[in-house]
This record gives sequence, structure tokens and C-alpha cells, in this order.
Amino acid sequence: MSKKLEQKQARRLAEERKKQKVKREHFKKNLVTTLVALVVMGLVAALVISERKEASGPVGVAADEANCGPKEDVEASDNQHIDPGTPHEPYNSNPPTNGPHWPVGDLAPVATGFYDTPQEPEAVIHNMEHGQIVLYFDPGAPQQVKDDLEAIVDKEPATTVATPIEGLEDHNFYMTAWNKLPDEDEESFGTGYLQGCELVSEEVINDFRREHQGKSPEPITRTFQG
Repeated sequence: MSKKLEQKQARRLAEERKKQKVKREHFKKNLVTTLVALVVMGLVAALVISERKEASGPVGVAADEANCGPKEDVEASDNQHIDPGTPHEPYNSNPPTNGPHWPVGDLAPVATGFYDTPQEPEAVIHNMEHGQIVLYFDPGAPQQVKDDLEAIVDKEPATTVATPIEGLEDHNFYMTAWNKLPDEDEESFGTGYLQGCELVSEEVINDFRREHQGKSPEPITRTFQG
């Protein structure tokens, strides 16, 4: 074999080795990129699953950590519809659970949801008359309490009103409802219920719902099935 031919074959082999080396390097780079992408996707998926689990888990603290007072019941005094601005006797509980309230219209009942600004008692009492649960909270309550109440409303958006109210005593927020059972005297206006807590516990609020949601003088809201 001539020297020229040997040099030509050597160059060809060198080029082939170079190409194979480039292919191996590309393969390694692609493999590393793929592995990194898989790790990132796995981490993102884990975070999403974790957030979903957290979002779907119980809101707030355990029942024995909520520091709730005893549930109170008050005989309902009235179910009269009054025009906005009409004076009336003071409500027989703080926060209000029953009594005179505005008729169906632009102002009452209020749309269910969480409110940063106070909704008038004469409006939200109409919500209770229809079986909804009203969560009154102190405007100065800790932000965590407010956030947890908003999360509670998000879980039961069609049946719950949360509104700040001035003048609450003893607790950061109160659960309230207005009930009248079918077998009660026709002349009875039913019973108002309230229970105050320092911290939000979904367990406590759900217990309150089971007993009182949708069992009102004019039940439109469904009873709690949770």
C-alpha cells in the first residue's frame, strides 16, 4: 500500500473517530438534559400534589385547639320584614341571629361569600332565615383567622356568608344560624344559635352546620351533607 493511500485511510479513520466522539458527547448532553428535565418535572408534580392535598385538607386547627365557647340559643323574637332605614328593637343576641330584617330585594339577602366590609345585620339575617350559616368576625381578628374563614367559605360557597362586625365580645368570630323545626308551634319564630371561637376549626364549623344549616323558618339552603 502506498504511503499516500495510508495517509488517506488514517485521515478517514481519524474523522470517523472524531464523529463518534461528537456523537457520544451529544448523547451524554441529551441524556443529562433529559434527566434534569425529569427531575424538575417530578419536583413540580410533587409540589402540585402537595398543594392540592393541603388545599383539600381540613381548614384551621383541631377542634380542641379552637378555644370555642359553649353554644348559645336564644328564642327568636320576630320575623318581620322592614324597609331599609326603619328603626326596630335591638337584636336579642350579639351577634344577631334572628329578628326584623330587610325583605328580598337589592339589599337582602346578601350574596353568599366572604366580605372585607361589614354587611348589615338586617340583610344577613335574611340569609339565616333561608338556612344559610353566617360567620361574623371581629375586624381586628388575626389575619390567619380571616384567611381560614375565607377558606371555609370557599369550601361551602353557596351556603355561607362571612362578614366583619363591630362590637363582638369574648371571641374572634361567631358561627350563627336561625332554626325552626317543622313540628314547632306555628306561632313560634324559632331559635337563634351562636357559638364563638378564637381560632377556626373546620371540624367545629362542620358540626355546627350539621345541626343548623338548612333548618330555618324559610329553608331554601340545603342541609349539610359533609
